[in-house]
Amino acid sequence: MNVIYARVSTDEQKKGYSIDGQISQCQKRYAGMGITDTTEYIDDGYSGEYIERPALDRLRADIKAKKISRIMFYDPDRMSRNLTVQLILADEIEKTGAEMLFVTGDYDASPEGKLFFSMKGAISAYEKAKIRQRTMDGKRGKATKGKLTFNDRPLGYDYDYEKCNYIINPLEAETIKLIYRMYLDDIVGTVALSIKLTAMGVKTKSGKNFSGGTVYRILKNEMYAGTKQAFKTYDKKISQYKRKKEKRDPSEWIPIEVPAIIPRAEWDAVQDKLAQNKILASRKAKHDYLIRGMVVCGHCGYAMIGTTSVKESNVYHYYTCSSKSVYKRPCEARLLRSDSYDNKVWDTLIKYAKDDIDFSQAQQNSNGIDTNKISKHISELKNRQAAITKWVADGTLDINIAGPQLQAIKKEIDAAQSIVKQERPKKIAFDRAEILSANTFNEKRKIILNLGCKFALTKDGIELVF
Repeated sequence: MNVIYARVSTDEQKKGYSIDGQISQCQKRYAGMGITDTTEYIDDGYSGEYIERPALDRLRADIKAKKISRIMFYDPDRMSRNLTVQLILADEIEKTGAEMLFVTGDYDASPEGKLFFSMKGAISAYEKAKIRQRTMDGKRGKATKGKLTFNDRPLGYDYDYEKCNYIINPLEAETIKLIYRMYLDDIVGTVALSIKLTAMGVKTKSGKNFSGGTVYRILKNEMYAGTKQAFKTYDKKISQYKRKKEKRDPSEWIPIEVPAIIPRAEWDAVQDKLAQNKILASRKAKHDYLIRGMVVCGHCGYAMIGTTSVKESNVYHYYTCSSKSVYKRPCEARLLRSDSYDNKVWDTLIKYAKDDIDFSQAQQNSNGIDTNKISKHISELKNRQAAITKWVADGTLDINIAGPQLQAIKKEIDAAQSIVKQERPKKIAFDRAEILSANTFNEKRKIILNLGCKFALTKDGIELVF
């Protein structure tokens, strides 16, 4: 059987590639050989990067069954733009004794012919990679000029094609404002809020009911506060039919200014509540840490996290400084038994409640954590960052080596700056009767979260931080 294989991807269709043109050229080549009876295998709209394609799958099965005597391709890149895939297909064809032909030029089975075939495939793969790089560079250049690289049609906005930016859709913007207002005013989660919206008849941009996930994504989207992060994620193609969304390192993000629907202070307040609700949800916690998520290191100011240790079949739970365990930087903090410090915190609240101590006064008397150490550390990190950047510019240090170092430094700077930034005033919810009547862990945990404070821990004791 004499066959023709033709392929074009979705992107190539837009650039003028033609299935009909490939078939016509292959038939013309066959006609010159006196062959007019041919069978066609066509993959229309399929990428050549992966080997799994409907028509190619059928062709490979027929090759293995030795039903094929000749296979005509317009060019090796119609087999695939991936050299590995090309070599696999060529090997399968060669093993059955079938003849492999190309309109643009044949390659014999000699070492030289195989070398040129491999070179052709490598060049094709290189060209595809360069096209991707140029496309990405163009998009990045556009983003750095404050222009959106694509329109993802978000609720609350229309798209201005001339300015390449969003413009507020007044009617849809009211829905966004409603969602933020209801979330801040109601003691409900995103799922319950979506149910309320459905009951009110509020719809998404496509006219569907809101789901909890959709509400959550709207509440987390910084775009509504005026900043759209470009290059935050990318689609990783893991097969012909599957893509996986991956998150880029924050150092690669490019902020683009868009019209704000929600005031920044309101957006920040929503993020605080989302974080608090996440802390309150104990389904992921392997142990009941009473002040989990509300603990900072009294020495360096970084967050403290819960950890478990097993010694001689005994299980112990501790609070440990994240600057040591996560960022691998020196800190004087030791492992602190969580049960001991949880009890100390609760005993302090009981004392305040019984002695009728003014909790607001306790806030005023609290000196908080010393942020001078953190600020000094930030300066050291920025100096190191500047030095590495200079070395790259001078050619002293290779960018491939410097890149991961710069990304790690930026992560630590961001973490440190989030600690020293000015905190917004928080509402104090100190209910003496509620504290004195609390018995269960969940009751105590809820009270701790509602206080609006954090606890700075050292081996010498506990300090309230507002």
